[in-house]
Amino acid sequence: MGASTGNMLVDKPETLDAIFRDAPTIIATHCEDTPTIEANLAAARAKYGDAIPVEQHPYIRSREACIKSTRLAMELARRHDTRLHVLHITTADELALFTPGPPDRKRITAETCVHFLHFSEADYAQKGNLIKCNPAVKSADDRAEIIKALNDGRIDVLATDHAPHTWEEKQQSYEKAPSGLPLVQSVLQCALERWYDGQLPLAPVQRARARLYPRGLLGRSRIDRYTDAAHRNAHGDTVEMRLVAVRGLSFPLDHCGDIRQRPSCMACRQARRQHAGTTTGI
Repeated sequence: MGASTGNMLVDKPETLDAIFRDAPTIIATHCEDTPTIEANLAAARAKYGDAIPVEQHPYIRSREACIKSTRLAMELARRHDTRLHVLHITTADELALFTPGPPDRKRITAETCVHFLHFSEADYAQKGNLIKCNPAVKSADDRAEIIKALNDGRIDVLATDHAPHTWEEKQQSYEKAPSGLPLVQSVLQCALERWYDGQLPLAPVQRARARLYPRGLLGRSRIDRYTDAAHRNAHGDTVEMRLVAVRGLSFPLDHCGDIRQRPSCMACRQARRQHAGTTTGI
């Protein structure tokens, strides 16, 4: 229901109604209203030409675009009693539409991403296209409401929306740089930052990572050890989690400055090489 990366837009009213009416399984939607985005982008081009600053991203892919599309998806789901899951929630306005409670007792559930717990629009000045994603990172107030919704159960899943774009791709101009962040290697560290701040109890992080890492993917004991290692490290023990840093990706996090949970220094070395303008060898 929103055009992001690739040719996957479905926006004809009759097609959407038929999908929600006839789908035999859960419908997962990326909710951004494309006409709203296109109008905002046209206005930005008229003002800035080919040099649109990345700080305009949350106003081009605006909160109004998100809210309009999410409202439509929920209206269709309720009309047809469809099982709906809304992906990548970024605004407090959208979260006001969802209810707390266990996901298995809901017909409409919500997901957000770890970078929406960590970044706000104030970070575009420093991070630039590295945090350009769809939907856009929005205000600090939106971020605070996302954390609150993860606490109270309005948000049911914490994900990454991992997109393995390279450092070189992200150095292009705003319109040419692809959207998306390669964060699958940093999901737990990002989530734990809010625990360090006292904003997020450990329980929602544990629930969310259990849904993010299914039992068959890593194995339950390995997941528990991963979370427990972070927990012990936070209390002063010398436990270090290892990350796999993939050469050349556009990591938005400086693991020596942005997050306190120490990963393997491989990721730090990778980030330093990228900022120095190279992407060779770890």
